[in-house]
Amino acid sequence: MTPHITLITTPTQEESEHLDSLLWEVLWKPLGLPRTFREFARTGGGEIMESGEICHEYECVVMKDGVVTGGLVAIFGSSSKFEIRHIAVLPEEQDKGCGTMLIEALVAYASGKGFQAIHTIARNTSVPFFLKAGFACGKGNVPDHPIFLQHGISFVMMERRL
Repeated sequence: MTPHITLITTPTQEESEHLDSLLWEVLWKPLGLPRTFREFARTGGGEIMESGEICHEYECVVMKDGVVTGGLVAIFGSSSKFEIRHIAVLPEEQDKGCGTMLIEALVAYASGKGFQAIHTIARNTSVPFFLKAGFACGKGNVPDHPIFLQHGISFVMMERRL
């Protein structure tokens, strides 16, 4: 039977909670980071961006047969850029188009709102995915985080012009 795959650009509270679980399972649990790491890393939900402006959060998920298999979290303010904060896809669902669906949904949303670019601070292990999704390496300082460095993970500034 063919799986039922759905892109949801306005997740329910329950779907957002499943997204939180997915992010932890895929991105942070393997590094030994706490379940609450997203809250630690969060800058959305009415908080202040680095530029000093209030930001808003955008989430979307991909569901396969009713299960969240991938998700994306981005933030934006009134400036011309979106920032992807987190993107993850279950390992068994990678290389099947889920990540591309998430990026293209964000591109459509950001373009429709008049934004000029999407940027992200990508893990070095994710650079090939972002290049394939139309991003290019950008300029700017990226953080060094000791826990990530212990696992051979560094970061690269990336941007996709819209």
